Amino acid sequence: MVPVGSAVDPPPGLNAGLATSGTESIGGATVIVAIAIAVAVAVAVAVAVAVAVAAAAADRLHSPPYTNQAQKSLPGVCPHMYTVDLHAHTRFFHGRRSVGDRFDPFGTRVLTRMAHRNGLDGVATTNHDYYTPVESAAVATIPGIEVSTTHGHVLVVGPNPPRETVPLEYTPREVVELAHERDCAAIVAHPYRDSEVLSERFADVPFDAIEINGKHPRTRPLVESLATEWEVPIVAGSDAHVPFEVGRAYTMIDAPTLTPAAVVEAIREGRVQPCVANGPLNAALREGYRWLHERKHPDDVLAESPGALKRRAMEQMESDDVSAWDLPR
Repeated sequence: MVPVGSAVDPPPGLNAGLATSGTESIGGATVIVAIAIAVAVAVAVAVAVAVAVAAAAADRLHSPPYTNQAQKSLPGVCPHMYTVDLHAHTRFFHGRRSVGDRFDPFGTRVLTRMAHRNGLDGVATTNHDYYTPVESAAVATIPGIEVSTTHGHVLVVGPNPPRETVPLEYTPREVVELAHERDCAAIVAHPYRDSEVLSERFADVPFDAIEINGKHPRTRPLVESLATEWEVPIVAGSDAHVPFEVGRAYTMIDAPTLTPAAVVEAIREGRVQPCVANGPLNAALREGYRWLHERKHPDDVLAESPGALKRRAMEQMESDDVSAWDLPR
């Protein structure tokens, strides 16, 4: 008999059993959490795929109203008006700085086929600081390069763009001179993002056009006002880094033929018209791009500090009230 109130040692193995039971409980909880995470990831992937498919369908709905072939049967419509996305990339997101891994033939095929699917007649391949010749049976391809200048990005499109440039090596003025030496057009890219190209110091630089960027359509009033002041044409490009973005913004080009030289001539003579798709889905996708843009590889983001002009534009774009924007005179 054990006296009442006396300490009693537990039977042998009881502590071990309790420990084992606790471990099994913890292990079971871990498995449940892991399963929950896996399910959440699977759902997220499914949602992402669904959004991509819906985006592709939406882009198709917002694609150019007709291809060049269809135009020829419409009365009163110029038979030589081509639809061209003047700003697109052949890599998903951004290519790295190594020549060996930044050109993706598969991505190139997807890009050109998506351009054809969305009703475009042509697409300019404008990768960051390098150009690789692209041939496609789906659509016409216009050679190009997006040059990272000391104060922002400039598109160089035409018959003979430079094969490679060093980021931050050229000033905007030097890039325009380089483009003209090579019979190409020099276009200010996404002028109100990572750019000081439109500051007063470059007001006398002979740019051939200013871009309305497909990711930032709310800058259109600013671009139109400045283009009027500088007396330069306006073009549009999607700035596509994933296939379903291709054709979200494009340029209608009045040219006798769809060749690089004819495109350059049409841009310089102002025979162009920018077109940008709108709608809630496109707006959501643009917000997603901004989130991704903030997380890109540091080498792909221009390190130049934005000036007062860009900061003012960014503050204005925070508001959806376009009438309240302080547009340049």
